[in-house]
This record gives sequence, C-alpha cells and structure tokens, in this order.
Amino acid sequence: MENTNEILNGIVNQSIKNVICVDDDFLEPYEDVMETNKEKCIFSRQMYSAISSSCECAVTIIPYKQETDVKIINDKMRQKDLLILDWELTEVADIKKAIEIMCNIFVYTLIHII
Repeated sequence: MENTNEILNGIVNQSIKNVICVDDDFLEPYEDVMETNKEKCIFSRQMYSAISSSCECAVTIIPYKQETDVKIINDKMRQKDLLILDWELTEVADIKKAIEIMCNIFVYTLIHII
C-alpha cells in the first residue's frame, strides 16, 4: 500500500502538464552560446531538464529582459498549470515587474505559483 507522500506526489505529477518559467538568467532556446553567457546556458538547460523530467511535463522557458512585454508573458501563461517566477527579474532589486506578472495571473489565468 502506498504511503501518503507517494499518493500526494502522484497527484501533483499527474496534474502538472504544462509549466512556464520566467527568469532573467535564462537564454533564448536557440541563442548562440558564448563564453560570456555560458553559465546562463548551463542554468537554462539544467532547469529545463530538472522540471521536465521530474514533472514529466512540457516546459516553456521565457528569458526576461527589460523590454519584455508583460502581455507576451500573460499570453504564454494561458493553458499552463504552474508558473516558476524569478522574484527579482532584473539585476537591480526591483520587484515591480514580478508583481505585475503575478497580478495578471489572478485576473487572466488559474495557475499555481512557485
């Protein structure tokens, strides 16, 4: 007989099929890897691999940049089950964009947040 943790893990894994991750340290999927962004490339690959294999789900990675329109992020969040959001989307400790993204979640989608 399964214990409670195994049952709960099964429920979570079965309910999360589409994940979206937003972080300023992600690279675009086909961005050239150079010496200056090698760490970001490794980070992006590790995050994608860890999430997709542990949840057995589709993962959308969005590299956040200052010019990134929050509307684009909101549009991509539709039909997602989970948002993984870097709280500090810029090098300066400014959380306004993260809060704006989170506020829109409550208006436009039903999504879990980490």
